[in-house]
Amino acid sequence: MKLQWFGATARKFLLLCLLGTCALLQGCAIAMGNKFTEMQPQEPDFAHIYFLRIEGGKTISDSRRDRTGAFPDISVNGQNVGSLKRGGYLFVKVPPGQISIKTLDTPTWWPAPMLSRELKAEKRTRYFYLLSSSDGGLVNPKAGSGNWIVNLSFERISEAEAVPILKGLQLP
Repeated sequence: MKLQWFGATARKFLLLCLLGTCALLQGCAIAMGNKFTEMQPQEPDFAHIYFLRIEGGKTISDSRRDRTGAFPDISVNGQNVGSLKRGGYLFVKVPPGQISIKTLDTPTWWPAPMLSRELKAEKRTRYFYLLSSSDGGLVNPKAGSGNWIVNLSFERISEAEAVPILKGLQLP
């Protein structure tokens, strides 16, 4: 007996389900780019800033409890330099001088308050900022989102602290 349901209409339906699943997974906020391999070579007239993102104390958490789909965009001197997704990092080169760093208020994806840091960048120097978060207690009232964040920190760390973490991270 041949089942009619597995005809062209069913194949189209299955293809749409597959495409829909792929679209949903794209929003899972996990960095999926190239894995970190080495520091960018220093340039004589620039400073380098690396932004690192861990969650639940891990580069990519194995526990659902420690995951949050929320991620911020990072702004350097008012310019959006990218999204800092779970298990990811961003690299930016900047001229020396006063640098303003902020997490951008993206209501759908980043329910936490904006965080900002100031930096006086020097030529041929590397700076590292670690954003660490875990699920739990801060709700985004604007979006009515289910994204909750607790234990949020955005701090400058040393190169010695950053390198082992970077080895487990990927570009967004």
